[in-house]
Amino acid sequence: LFVNVDLFNLGLLRLRICCGGVWETVALDDYFPCFPTAGPVFSRSENNLEIWVLLVEKAFAKICGSYEALVGGYAFEGMMDLTGCPAEMFVLRDKRVRERQGGGGAFDDLVDWLKKSWLVCCSTIEVKREPPKTSRSDHR
Repeated sequence: LFVNVDLFNLGLLRLRICCGGVWETVALDDYFPCFPTAGPVFSRSENNLEIWVLLVEKAFAKICGSYEALVGGYAFEGMMDLTGCPAEMFVLRDKRVRERQGGGGAFDDLVDWLKKSWLVCCSTIEVKREPPKTSRSDHR
């Protein structure tokens, strides 16, 4: 992922990201968008001494054209971009997946994948819901 870390002392770094199945090398500096007194504008790590999260985010922003273009995604997509390995997505509502769940096959698959040391991740999507309707219309 990180290429030529020796240049980081000079404020330069290159990252390799697998974008759409093609490896791209992205040149970065060590400047990040920050609030004047509150730290990074976008992602941050709980450990203030770690900057790899900001570097990976900056590389994706550069590939996508801007930080603003980085809107959501699934964990498996990120794993493909970082590793270059294929990934598969299982949607729990799909008939085939529900059938495997009912027979215990989906759990057996997970156990098998973990025994093989495969990366396994989960994602959810945000579902916008209407606020509940109340019987009173004069709420304040």
